[in-house]
Amino acid sequence: MARTLKSITRENIELLFSDLPTAVDEPELTPVYPTPPNTDPSSSAPTVTSTTVPLKTPSTRESLDELKHDQRLVHDIVEQQLLRRLNGIPTRQMLMLCLGEGGTGKSRVIQEITKTYEEHGAANRLSRTATSGVAATLIDGETLHSWLKVGIKGETGNEWMAAADKKKHQIRVKKIANRYLLIIDECSMLTLRMLMSVSQLADYIRSKVREGEESIGIPFGRLDVMLFGDFHQFPPIRVSGVGLYEQPRIERDILGRNVYHQFQDVITLREQMRVRDPEWLDMLQHLRRGACTARHLELIHSITLTKPQCQIPDFKTHPWDKVVLITSRCQVRDIWNIEALAQHCRTRGVRHFVASAEDTVGKKPPSIQDRVDIAKYEPKKLALSARVHLAEGMRVIVGVNIATEADIANGTRGTIVEIRLDPREPPLVENEQGRTILSYPPALILFRPDKTPRFQFGHGIPDGLVPITPTEKHFSAKVPDSHSIRVCRRQLALQPAYAFTDYKSQGQTLDSCIVDLAHPPDRGSHITPFAAYVALSRAQCRDDIRILRDFDEKIFTTLPSIALEAEDKRLAALERKTRAKYAHF
Repeated sequence: MARTLKSITRENIELLFSDLPTAVDEPELTPVYPTPPNTDPSSSAPTVTSTTVPLKTPSTRESLDELKHDQRLVHDIVEQQLLRRLNGIPTRQMLMLCLGEGGTGKSRVIQEITKTYEEHGAANRLSRTATSGVAATLIDGETLHSWLKVGIKGETGNEWMAAADKKKHQIRVKKIANRYLLIIDECSMLTLRMLMSVSQLADYIRSKVREGEESIGIPFGRLDVMLFGDFHQFPPIRVSGVGLYEQPRIERDILGRNVYHQFQDVITLREQMRVRDPEWLDMLQHLRRGACTARHLELIHSITLTKPQCQIPDFKTHPWDKVVLITSRCQVRDIWNIEALAQHCRTRGVRHFVASAEDTVGKKPPSIQDRVDIAKYEPKKLALSARVHLAEGMRVIVGVNIATEADIANGTRGTIVEIRLDPREPPLVENEQGRTILSYPPALILFRPDKTPRFQFGHGIPDGLVPITPTEKHFSAKVPDSHSIRVCRRQLALQPAYAFTDYKSQGQTLDSCIVDLAHPPDRGSHITPFAAYVALSRAQCRDDIRILRDFDEKIFTTLPSIALEAEDKRLAALERKTRAKYAHF
């Protein structure tokens, strides 16, 4: 059975300094090329001479010249690592962090790395993943848990890898065994437990394929791994585990911390390319540390709609005619969305549909009592709603990862172009509220995502549109002191996108937005500096953003996390060493 990574220490780090270089067209990994532990990765290595295959050389495409200095540095480090492998030169494993506040071009670096792998004929050696669906679509990747075929919380113990069925194992082998580099974006939401699961599985798969041997406790099985992100954005949802810089709680977290601390190369991108307002940028940078001053608070109050000094925008002109509300409160989001949709239907003269979910209990329609119990006791955080509001031309946001390979993931925004009703739908009747209640979810929605999709679907689907059909999910409605009702729900995984929660805003750039920073009324709930920073950094300048109402000023003057402050210092020290190491670039 595969061993855990308890053996990982600084003393046996030399085990990392061997790799699996293979020809790019080789279908399987070849045996290990050992490298002496005292080999300097920056020193010149012996070249592989060949009379038939020329050595690969660095890319010279024009788009690389457009990168900022630090973006180019990260790219060139990665390309050097790739060329060593393609040219058959033994090299050390690379475990790197590429950090930076929102708008510093981390996604652009990933795009250029992708192009370089493609240019060198090694596209199948790169895997791009992210901890959220939206982030995955932005880099043309997939969610990390989908890539691994594991649960969102990661796995526990040592038996789960060998316990996978044949199909799942084959998928994992295909995705992991022959890769050179794994990219994980939005690392702020990555847990120690999930990182441990990734490392353990990669080591297990690559060891099996390489020589049929048991894993030997090497992080990620010597696979190169890069973490991209910003630890000052949202940490993991608490129920999923602790973040990379947080105090480990359980043994598996401690093992994950050992893996995380093997990431010794750190580069932080600092040149801002999204925010074009220097004073706004200065406020955001102080907010990251909970160090805003009276001057910064005055700036925030000047754009708060309830303050007399605030200039009210013209909501009928661009970009405010398509303004989005960002809030932590689901009830506020829902009310705002319904009112905005009603206004859309009035001004555009389109029908306001309300699609009822199609529920079944044991393959039969639920009884009247079942319907009452389901409505009363269904889980609060359910991916599919009992009713979905729809209209042609309305802005929507996808609620689940429908197809990340087609850029349709949880958080994808776009516009409904056409609604095709279920053939079982009875004649349409509009109620007193001007809404048409549908008995079934529509058979098909033609959806235009804001980001042009990578695929053309054909079959009469116009270019740029994506067909979305109802999604099926199973859940249990637990009736107190009684039984549980197992329900299969069929519904469109869509919500109006005139307002969305702060978690859904992470990773997005908005033309205009209104941010609700008021603490929720629920006991124990509050707006964190992480949430405030994520929401306020969606805009490019103060002219594109407004605060909905008064807020607690402590949000801006409270240190987000003592653990994160300590981690910032540790990463800064590692970055100094990294820049010295690659000073010759």
